Amino acid sequence: DNDQGHVRSAFAALFQKVKMWRDECFKQATEALETGDFLENPASWIRFVQSCVKEGLAFEQSELCEQLGFQAQFRPLVEAQCEICHQEAASTHQNLKLVTWQKLTTLISALQQLQSEDPRVAKCVKSLTESREPLNLALEDDESRFEKA
Repeated sequence: DNDQGHVRSAFAALFQKVKMWRDECFKQATEALETGDFLENPASWIRFVQSCVKEGLAFEQSELCEQLGFQAQFRPLVEAQCEICHQEAASTHQNLKLVTWQKLTTLISALQQLQSEDPRVAKCVKSLTESREPLNLALEDDESRFEKA
């Protein structure tokens, strides 16, 4: 009976440590989003990708997250950013194409590194890749015009 008490106590301690770490990741991710304009402050985008995708979403894809019973918190944030990226890519002005392309590429790369089997993550990668394609072509056109000049 005493062993079960130790197990419960250890589980509660682990749960609390993971919860504190996860809450901090979420706070970092949301603060990075709140600092706003990634065009003016690209470091905040890198901070968002690091805390939200590479740490938070990676944890949500783990067995430990499932065993501890945490709800998805990071995936909805990533999905919302995917939608915003899609809109930005569609309406990007000429002088912001490279910055938008870099933003999309950073997020795609981080999501691919998860090697997730979650179809929702795969859908985000597909959507972002499709959004980036016209930018790839536009940047290639710009490059070839520059080389001819």
